[in-house]
Amino acid sequence: MAVNPELVLLIPGLFGPRGADEATLAAADMPARVLGRLLSRAEARAAAGDGLAAALFAAFGMDVQHADGLPEAPLRLRSDGGDPAGDYCLSADPVHLRVGQDRVVLTGAGTVSRAEAEALCGEIAAHFAETGIRLEAPAPERWYLRLPQPPAAGFTPLEAVLGQDIRPHLPTGADARTWRRLLNEVQMLLHASEVNRARLARGEVEINSVWFWGGGRLPPPGDCRFAQVWSDHPLARGLALNAGLVPHPLPADAAAWGAVAAGGRHLIVLDRLVVAARLGAVEEWQETMRVLQERWLGPLWARLRAGRLAALTIGGAGAFDYHIRPGQARRWWRRARPFAAHARESRQGPEQ
Repeated sequence: MAVNPELVLLIPGLFGPRGADEATLAAADMPARVLGRLLSRAEARAAAGDGLAAALFAAFGMDVQHADGLPEAPLRLRSDGGDPAGDYCLSADPVHLRVGQDRVVLTGAGTVSRAEAEALCGEIAAHFAETGIRLEAPAPERWYLRLPQPPAAGFTPLEAVLGQDIRPHLPTGADARTWRRLLNEVQMLLHASEVNRARLARGEVEINSVWFWGGGRLPPPGDCRFAQVWSDHPLARGLALNAGLVPHPLPADAAAWGAVAAGGRHLIVLDRLVVAARLGAVEEWQETMRVLQERWLGPLWARLRAGRLAALTIGGAGAFDYHIRPGQARRWWRRARPFAAHARESRQGPEQ
């Protein structure tokens, strides 16, 4: 007899852009109201930490309490085909800074081609080499530094700064001045690059900075209990590789996943909401939510109610994870609360 799979579904950005009003959130759960019913019948438990990275580390049975931040860079590097070995690695991802009168806001750099990444990294690699730091770009949109020794500095994760003024998030600690100076020097080099002149001529945003974050050495694997991991997210794939699993690409939809999923515990990461949520792009977020419900949440809800999923966990989006089994999904008498109410509570977190 076939064993039904258990699914952990991580959806960063699920609860909407910062400051989204009730109407925006309510519209995201129309017309089927799947999310409101699903979350109302589920058991809400306090999440292990804040954000997708903490949810992923916890899902893989790893410690989420790191004084210097989670060591994402070496895991992402491994996902991109690099070998972190025993090096201290630091992400230096290409970004665009939008300068205003009183703010310097970090946004995505858009599409970065392989040729652009190689040219830009070539222009700034020599500058890093003078300090003993090596720069490499195994993926065009993800760049890494290998440091001779760990820096005495703190860095803010890229996801937390996206759409925000960078000034409160610049490097801190004993080496903060050195890293802020390096950042300014890289910005000057990028500003003078022919690559950026060509991008501006094509109407594209400049790659006018990098963002340092996620430093650390490759951690030992935790207590991973997944049979399969399905994701295009570099950290999820890196954690799977670190645990001895071969990650699978994200399927097109729930039906495609269900057609090939064997028994055991599975992880799927749906991360297409997070950028729109962080940047406050309401219309993009709502449209992505519509597609997400049509292709994933609606079919998974139906599969759970039919008893073809052993359990479903939804997390990675806020202060709570939501756990539900087939018997709970069929509790039709339990009052369904609006999705907006769940979103508001998950943003506020558990009562102290």
